[in-house]
Formats: sequence, structure tokens, C-alpha cells
Amino acid sequence: MRPDSRVQPFDDCLAQWRAADEQALQSELRLSNTLDLYVEGQGAAPSAAAIAQTRQLRQAAREELKFLLGCLDQARSRLPLI
Repeated sequence: MRPDSRVQPFDDCLAQWRAADEQALQSELRLSNTLDLYVEGQGAAPSAAAIAQTRQLRQAAREELKFLLGCLDQARSRLPLI
């Protein structure tokens, strides 16, 4: 998480979350494919490091989403009421 979310434009927050989510998704897909091959008897089981990395990437994406929601809340609080 970034130290000062007050200066982070919403578009930047959104882009950072999308990038983190995409990295996590790609890692999850690789892990899923590895598991499929293993179950079919055509490959080795995924390594503990690969599993840990996938979990870490998903956690990072969750943190980016929390940050994004914080940016959204801050933007809402700054908008004048109609």
C-alpha cells in the first residue's frame, strides 16, 4: 500500500489494481494448468514456491483493490452535493 493515498488520482489507482489483478490471474491460470497436467498424469505437481507466489500475487491484488476503494471514497467525499 502506498504511504499517501490522498494524492493518488483515481485513474492511477484503477490502473494499479488492474495490473495487480492481471498478474494474479495469470499466475492462477499457470497454477491451474500445472495442476490439470499433474492430475492427468502428464506433469509434476506445482512447487510450493509457485503456490506461495500465486497466493502472494492475489493478496497484493486484494490490497490494491482496498486502496482503489479508498481512492473512490476520498473522491466521493470531495464531490459537492447537488
